Amino acid sequence: MKILLANEGYLERAGVCMYMYQWSHILATEYPDNEVTVYFRLTVKDEELRRAFESDGVRVVIGNRSVEETSADKGNRDAIKKDLRNILSEGFDIVHVHSSIIGFTTLVLREAKKAKVPMRIAHAHRREFENGIVRKLLHKMLRRYIRSAATIYAGCSKQSGEYIFGKKGVRRNRWRMVTNAINTKKFVFDREKRSARRQELGVRDSEYLLGAIGYLEQVKNHEFLIGVMEKLKQQGRNTKLVVFGNGSLREKLESEIRSVGLDNEINLYGVTDDVPGWLSAMDCFVMPSLIEGLPLSAVEAQTSGLPCLLSDLITDEVDITPLVCHLPVDKGPDPWVEKIAALCESFSEGKQFASREGAVQKVVDAGFDWSALSGEIGRLYGLS
Repeated sequence: MKILLANEGYLERAGVCMYMYQWSHILATEYPDNEVTVYFRLTVKDEELRRAFESDGVRVVIGNRSVEETSADKGNRDAIKKDLRNILSEGFDIVHVHSSIIGFTTLVLREAKKAKVPMRIAHAHRREFENGIVRKLLHKMLRRYIRSAATIYAGCSKQSGEYIFGKKGVRRNRWRMVTNAINTKKFVFDREKRSARRQELGVRDSEYLLGAIGYLEQVKNHEFLIGVMEKLKQQGRNTKLVVFGNGSLREKLESEIRSVGLDNEINLYGVTDDVPGWLSAMDCFVMPSLIEGLPLSAVEAQTSGLPCLLSDLITDEVDITPLVCHLPVDKGPDPWVEKIAALCESFSEGKQFASREGAVQKVVDAGFDWSALSGEIGRLYGLS
């Protein structure tokens, strides 16, 4: 079979792109008789990742108009249509849209339907902001089209599925919950990596290291963490924060960090290719996001045995171990400061290390390992 995986964003080492890499890798290694193509609307940000796709025998296609405007921009709509028509003219059996952008999902499904692709999958990964009545009305109309054009509705969580397909949509026979699974073996707690990474940052054993992973954009709410760290410092807590990811708010966040005198406490590290090592280095994972689907990084953190403090706006479907605690982001930093302070007080390296090394089995048992995803892909595509 010929399979197309499509996404509106960049080819980069983050979020949905990494999920698509895992997905295509499983197809290439466990279902090798299929021909897989991935389409990204924007540019390549990580050539090494592109080579990883291609080394699996996966063809990579990048959009012809790689600009920042959304898929609602007329020039981009025309470019996406042209890209898709060129690809789909080769004849595909499955088109699988990995996106929560309603306009992009609509465009892909429309072209796939025109090309008479028999299996058309819309796969929701998160919710998005809907500002303005015109946008809401447009999305309402496009959702109706998506429900009619997609032969299968998929989502990493019920919450993300409801955003694309509506509450009635996730109750239909077409709905499939697809686990945000990971290669759990990669994320097992590692004492040696912990020591090496903390040494790289200059974090002492006596310091409690918080960590966050995500784009430096409004929805990730990193500014909130500055307020948390400011209060922890005022209390004399021996805490530091490292943040992984880049984005448009980097300069603004750096300026705010300097203005409150937290240069030594907060490190905006940028992008890393060693998330497992850094998770081992952390003592607590924090995610105050305003919007998420079912965040892979929270699954990875639990696999590493980390206490996870997540926004109460994030679905509790990610609570696959007792390590997760949801806290409000609309009541200021105090609830977060209080919880982190309690974690600092009870912290013991010896006890934590022993419990962290055994956390992976709970994640596997909950069905979030690659081995489970392989079976889900086979059933979804009718390959097994």
